Amino acid sequence: VSTQSTGKLNINAVIAPKEENFQSSLDANALKSFGFLGYLVDFIECPSLAKRYLCKYYRIHTVPIGSSAVDKNIDRINKVITQGLYFTPTHRYQNSRSRYSSDTISSISQLRGAKIFSMTVDTNQIQRLQTELTAIERESEEAKTRYNEVKAEQQDLRTKDQSYRDEKNKILHLIRHRENIDDKIKSRNHKITELQNSSINLEEEKAKMCPKITADSAEMYHTPEENVHPLHWI
Repeated sequence: VSTQSTGKLNINAVIAPKEENFQSSLDANALKSFGFLGYLVDFIECPSLAKRYLCKYYRIHTVPIGSSAVDKNIDRINKVITQGLYFTPTHRYQNSRSRYSSDTISSISQLRGAKIFSMTVDTNQIQRLQTELTAIERESEEAKTRYNEVKAEQQDLRTKDQSYRDEKNKILHLIRHRENIDDKIKSRNHKITELQNSSINLEEEKAKMCPKITADSAEMYHTPEENVHPLHWI
């Protein structure tokens, strides 16, 4: 049974058969005399539900497992095990009955060694990888040092930039202050000019008044004008 949830998680499940007494039809004592140690089911450790499933569908309770002595008794064994599998430490045997006669057809194949925990250690590759790792770590430290230097330079530039900005603001303030003073000076000069233009010219006024005073004086004292000196009156 295969189910799939909305999270796209596949879960495979099987239904274990009910309690059954799974027994091989072969004589266990006869098999032991040939060098067999037991059946495949005897060498598998798993929950009983899983073991019943394996017996039901893979018939592991009918697969004999033997020692190296089995290889010396193949001819006798093939007369007893006419159909099915059996194993020795180095070989797999498969027997079947011929369709055209009562002969037993036997095939044999050599078992490959388990490679689950086998591993070939390449010392040269390990040394090369260690050298590359050392170089990468050194480059990383150099990059880190350079980063810190650039960061310090950046901070110094920011400090200088702020100092330049402050100095610029001071200069702009002085320029505005000078412009204000220049405006005030221009305003004062303009007022002075206006005052100077609007003031009375005494010499001009004196020149205008002298003839009139002379005439009035001559008339008042009955004296010819040429004998009157108006400057004595001013």
